[in-house]
Amino acid sequence: MQPGGKATTSATNVPALPSETFTSTGYRVLPDFGQLEVSYDGIHYQKICNLKPIYKAHESWRQKTISFAPVKAKKYRLNLHHWWEEPEKNQELLLNSIVLNSSAMLDQFEEKAGLFTEYIENDRIPIYQGKEIIHSEKILNITDKLSV
Repeated sequence: MQPGGKATTSATNVPALPSETFTSTGYRVLPDFGQLEVSYDGIHYQKICNLKPIYKAHESWRQKTISFAPVKAKKYRLNLHHWWEEPEKNQELLLNSIVLNSSAMLDQFEEKAGLFTEYIENDRIPIYQGKEIIHSEKILNITDKLSV
């Protein structure tokens, strides 16, 4: 999947009425490019989450964390579609390191941490159970071990 949609110069929100989507000069919402699906019997599949596009706002960052409710299944698959727009000549789909992780993850971590400028969509973090999270009393503060 090639980054697409808006450019860095178009990433500033234009004054507009409140809405569920980003409003900007030259910006357009790109479709999801697929879904992660699971099967409990190896035959029938159901959608777990949508795979969101990566926009052109910062072309050097190409990682996206998507959170979804925990699931244990026999098979997992990516149902991919709409990764290019009709006028694009390069219709290659470049994927690298698809990782399914049983740890609780912060949805859209990269955007929220400011690793790249992106419009942050509605949060999809599921409600995690106690055994899936790291409790604050188990976190070690090593600040005093660092040199500034």
